[in-house]
Amino acid sequence: MAKTRTPKNAEMPFLDHLEELRWRIIWSVEAIAGGLVVGAAVTFESNGILDFLIKPALPYLPNGGLVYTGAMDMFGLRLKAAFAIAIVIALPVLLFQVWGFLAPGLYQRERRITLSVIFSGFVLFIAGATLAFTLIVPLGIKFLLGLGTPYLHAMITADGYFPLVIGLMLAFGVCFQLPLIILALAAMGVVDSKMLARYRRHAVVAIVLLAEALTPDVIVTTLLLAVPMYALYEISVILTRVIERRRRQAAAHSDAPASA
Repeated sequence: MAKTRTPKNAEMPFLDHLEELRWRIIWSVEAIAGGLVVGAAVTFESNGILDFLIKPALPYLPNGGLVYTGAMDMFGLRLKAAFAIAIVIALPVLLFQVWGFLAPGLYQRERRITLSVIFSGFVLFIAGATLAFTLIVPLGIKFLLGLGTPYLHAMITADGYFPLVIGLMLAFGVCFQLPLIILALAAMGVVDSKMLARYRRHAVVAIVLLAEALTPDVIVTTLLLAVPMYALYEISVILTRVIERRRRQAAAHSDAPASA
């Protein structure tokens, strides 16, 4: 008879789980703190990051750049940029800590899948943030500034621009996690491929509404977020079907009589 494999440390006491969680939170905070030191060194010693964030909108900005009106504005903006850099630097460590906390309770095959999912989540986040930075920001700024009149001149402040750019990049990065969220729900048995296909129209409406809420332009930039999100939704449906088929094959194999 074939031996039943059990997850490593499956019987770990609850208090030990809490202790491990505490240390992983501490390591995560230390990673963010270390990233903040690097981010502060970069943003306060050089103008490169701020100049880089301005580049997508530079052709559309009046007077060739941004303005700031308060003495403390630039200090606050550099600090916000340092925090953003810290999150990006610490993100692999944060994802690894999540994986490290979950791995002891998983089978060997599930551990490999989880690690792949975490890596995919990082790649999807970068892809979403890149899309926002290269397409959404310039199109959004161009559209918004185009709403002015000959008697209404724009004066774009740094305090208004940088939070918008960073917010869009984070929003797109998070929205691009949609396939992982759907696959996690499918793994927990909350949804299946038939349900996802049946509620496809509802998903389209929800995606469009979410894209409209996260973007400044309800036409172009909304579509630039909604279209890839819907494509990711369809990919999630396909992957869910693949997972279900493999589960059925595994169940059929386990039910088959063991060879002598």
